[in-house]
Amino acid sequence: MSGVSTLFTPEFYRQAKRALSANGLFIQRFHIYEIDRPLVASIVRAIGEVFPDYVLYAPNDGDVILVATASGSLPSPANALFGWPAMRAELDYLGIRGAADLGIFRIANRRAYAPLLEAGRANSDYYPLLEFGAPRARFANARFTDLSQNARDPIPILEILSGFGPPELPPPSVVLARINSRFIDVCRAGVFAGVLTADRAVSDADAVLLLEGDRENLDIVRAVPAAGAANAWHTWFASLYALSKILVPNGGGPALERYVRSERVGGGLRGAPQDVRDKVAFLLLVSSRDLDGMRREGPRLLAGSLVQLDPGFAAYVLFSTTTACPASGPDPSCQRILEQFDRLPIRSPVFEVLRAHRAASH
Repeated sequence: MSGVSTLFTPEFYRQAKRALSANGLFIQRFHIYEIDRPLVASIVRAIGEVFPDYVLYAPNDGDVILVATASGSLPSPANALFGWPAMRAELDYLGIRGAADLGIFRIANRRAYAPLLEAGRANSDYYPLLEFGAPRARFANARFTDLSQNARDPIPILEILSGFGPPELPPPSVVLARINSRFIDVCRAGVFAGVLTADRAVSDADAVLLLEGDRENLDIVRAVPAAGAANAWHTWFASLYALSKILVPNGGGPALERYVRSERVGGGLRGAPQDVRDKVAFLLLVSSRDLDGMRREGPRLLAGSLVQLDPGFAAYVLFSTTTACPASGPDPSCQRILEQFDRLPIRSPVFEVLRAHRAASH
């Protein structure tokens, strides 16, 4: 540990920035095993003192790659490196076809994480928090997996707060699924998208990539209920909701929307109960990252009977709307939602991000 911590200080970052051109990039890896959140925050705070913008990526479950820019906002990844033959061969092996596929490794940018991770003191040559804190964290076998796990949340909270568009659905990669748990979700989302858009049964090759309950949910969703069959429609929506929690954050939103808006499903939904139609419509708002629509429809749904009839989906609506409000500027209806969120006793990593944004807005 001794000496390494000096590579994670404002003093070092200023030296690095001096070596960059105006639009140069600084890239650094740090691990999230044998470390805790205050130590990670001390690194990110140090980066934030020197670089104007950064994006965090999760190449696997144990490491984070931070990409910072010397000036302005960080640009989107370009396809140039995919033209290098040696790099192209490596990326083909991993199943990464182009720059768009890198979006699935992206966790968040400074806009999303600064309120949480730039609080507190920076690690520096004068306050070597990492130097002395890292050995303690290693002894305690600490793990700060929040960064990578938050990116797997059913609601794309970090993506929305970062201002990112939805990622594209990359091809399933068993190689990546072994080292990056999000690709377990990606593999499942790929099967869901293929089965729903082609309206076909689950194949043996599909089944290898699925978890328990996935096949049953796909079978239920493909069997569109008859008009007026209220109980069947509520069962159908419960399965659609379970599938959407994997599809929506991992690039499968367009497939979900194509299926729901297809003639067979869309026509059937016209005979479904109103509350089912409302819930499907809200799922599509989250899927397309329609923040204005989420802000408009979320308070309306929560003011009705949703909390009593479907408390699980009511929580989804509340957290989605809470995310959309600070991302696009609150209004009176948003204020009521935010006050409702503030009263919740829930503690979890992703909600801590939202609470940090709430605190920063006061």
